[in-house]
Amino acid sequence: MVVSAQDSQARAIVAEVAKSVSGNRPADINGFARSAAVSIEGDGSKRGRVDLVGIEERVPASLGDPFGTLTFRVQLPAGETGFDPADAFDACFTVEFD
Repeated sequence: MVVSAQDSQARAIVAEVAKSVSGNRPADINGFARSAAVSIEGDGSKRGRVDLVGIEERVPASLGDPFGTLTFRVQLPAGETGFDPADAFDACFTVEFD
């Protein structure tokens, strides 16, 4: 699978958000969602570029299984990707939390 530079940049943004909330240990996925929202709003470089667009709570079958997911949308405006100015980039990524 070939991953574009824009896709790599978007993935790195989401990974940064997920890492920023993984040190906390809220009681449920909603707590992680609140932490992610605070992380996004508190970081001016992410505001307007990444949004939390989905929260799914799960009942884990066993210890270590995901108890929920957060879905993020990343928008890299045209000219911000470092490529052709017409190359705006939008993508969604789902992150599991266990």
